[in-house]
Amino acid sequence: MNCLLTMSMMGSILFLLLAFTEFFQPEMFSRKYRYRMIQTGLVFLIVPLPLFWENVQKILLDMDIWQRESFVYKGTEPMILYAQGEVYKNTAYLTDAFIRNICFGIAAVSFSYHISQYLASKKLVQNTFQPCFDAAILDLLQTQKKNRKIRRNVRIYTADFMISPFTIGIFKPIIIVPNFTDKSQLEMAICHELCHIKSCDGFVKFLYYVLRDLYWYQPIIYLIGDYLDQACELACDEQATRYMDKSERKKYGDLLIQIASEDFIRVN
Repeated sequence: MNCLLTMSMMGSILFLLLAFTEFFQPEMFSRKYRYRMIQTGLVFLIVPLPLFWENVQKILLDMDIWQRESFVYKGTEPMILYAQGEVYKNTAYLTDAFIRNICFGIAAVSFSYHISQYLASKKLVQNTFQPCFDAAILDLLQTQKKNRKIRRNVRIYTADFMISPFTIGIFKPIIIVPNFTDKSQLEMAICHELCHIKSCDGFVKFLYYVLRDLYWYQPIIYLIGDYLDQACELACDEQATRYMDKSERKKYGDLLIQIASEDFIRVN
């Protein structure tokens, strides 16, 4: 449990530092770099670095590089204590194990629920939208994939109603776009979604949801989720418009305003 709390603290501190710089120096880092910092914070939340350091300490002790008095171990007391021929239960260890089991139990139930919700959503998407067989759209998708150097198999579905473009699926991504009458708008929408796929944003968000279930008791984890969505979209827009000229960027911005202001169904 101490290891889990330390991991939570490391990731939370990095996020608070990022939020601090965002408030006082909003132009200090690029959107892509801020998004990378959020991803680093997620790594701190899931990689047991304190446990790794403890194993390093044990290896160094076995190698007699440093004296044993220079190391202090905490949180590794045995389940049973032996003293003067008597056996005593370590109540502190039992309490820690009980709390740990409760936390992991709630996390497992929450994770199972969210996985079932995700699978139901993916099935609903496949039943609601139809695969695109329009040769012009498929050629446009292949051209954009080649420009972005994406080799993954990406499918595209079209909607008969106005819905904001989105991507679902981690290993086999599916892009869902409405029937834009303007070809340039369709091209920009596909470009935006391919930038998400290239950056593995689907996996990053999946990782966040796993961590949100694991650290359900940590209030900052919910703030990280809101910031992650914003940082992800801004980094994607920055990447999508990187090689656009002024007129193309204007069209891209107009498309974003149109999707945000008109009667588009938003999908998160």
